Amino acid sequence: MHGWEEMVAEVANFYHSLSPEEQAQAMIYAANYGQAGALTFYRKKYDLPEAYCFDSSFLLWVDPKLDFERQLAVETEPIPESRYFDSIDLVGHPQTPYARQQHFIYYRTQPQMPLQPEWERIYYEVRRPWFGDG
Repeated sequence: MHGWEEMVAEVANFYHSLSPEEQAQAMIYAANYGQAGALTFYRKKYDLPEAYCFDSSFLLWVDPKLDFERQLAVETEPIPESRYFDSIDLVGHPQTPYARQQHFIYYRTQPQMPLQPEWERIYYEVRRPWFGDG
């Protein structure tokens, strides 16, 4: 698919520009399974940590106990606001001819609340219709 590796390369470029301390506090989030699949497929080539996604079968591999203070998020549309972070910066928007989907890469920092309990709440909320747990 056109544009997938370019998106992962932009994510990796920004991720590797962070200090080791910032990287340790950051998680990579993908809005849909296509983005998560590309991030997973190219993960080793670009030396990236695991990407998380609540879409489709990627939900099966989400860690509900994930604790983070920063988020590098790949969205399918502009989302310049967050109910979880005070600082949201658009750090990438790869323009690839013939790409079927656009990617907006955001770096979100300065959490408005403890994120781990909220992440776990969302995890079980998304899973409940499929698995009835939580």
